[in-house]
Amino acid sequence: MGDAGGRAALWRGTPESRINLGPATALSSVALGVRGDMQVGLTVLPGSPDERASLWRGTAESFVNLHPPLTTRSQATATDGTFQGGWVDTPQRHAFMWDATAASARDLHPGGPYSTSEIFGMAPGIQVGGAFTINGQRAGVWHGTAASFEDWNPPGASYSLMRATTGSIHVGRAGLPGAIGQSACAWLGSPSNIVNLHALLPPNYGLSEALAVWEGPGVVYIVGWGDDNLTASKHAFMWVGVPAPGAASLLLSGAILAVRRRRPYARRSSGDTSSAVLG
Repeated sequence: MGDAGGRAALWRGTPESRINLGPATALSSVALGVRGDMQVGLTVLPGSPDERASLWRGTAESFVNLHPPLTTRSQATATDGTFQGGWVDTPQRHAFMWDATAASARDLHPGGPYSTSEIFGMAPGIQVGGAFTINGQRAGVWHGTAASFEDWNPPGASYSLMRATTGSIHVGRAGLPGAIGQSACAWLGSPSNIVNLHALLPPNYGLSEALAVWEGPGVVYIVGWGDDNLTASKHAFMWVGVPAPGAASLLLSGAILAVRRRRPYARRSSGDTSSAVLG
């Protein structure tokens, strides 16, 4: 999912499978999240320059405007297949959830020391994203209410943000101690149980971020990007991990796939549990 020619679109594996989600009368639209037969994103409608949180179920005719009344801008960035999550400017930016209608909008902003908040990833029963304090952005986890918010900023990290979740594994970025700039990370069950995915990249990569995660039987796939300092270009990466013996919630170092060139080669690190595969 994404957009084509400024209109939200959905693909099912081939260019020819594209479905324009629209709506056709919108000035522009983008699909930002998908799970099952549900897509979410934003739409700019005639009469207003501001984006509106949007929901589709595979067709342009299924469009639902989720934007709450008396607010300015909104985006739906994630769905668990039933509920939708994202943010609303109230005018401060607050994390929000919906149950397929604008009237169901639920404010999940944690308040207290947090000035703004956003949801970027969802799985059944859990939402992930981040909230800002005077000390910077903090990765956060919700369970459907504002009061359930948990600050998952890694110990010693200067900032962090979660982008996606399987329900048990959360991925995103963090300013880890000793690192220069942001590092792709995976959280495994607690704020302190964190895997530095950036450490598995070749040494010429600077900034990195994990954007999506999928967990299947005996394997975990994480995708994101890294900045190549040698070529000043951004490359797509895939991290592949397996559960540790006796601890299914733990992720071992895995293979890394970088989409760069047509001819693949592999480079194995000095350890026997990880490798880097560049394509």
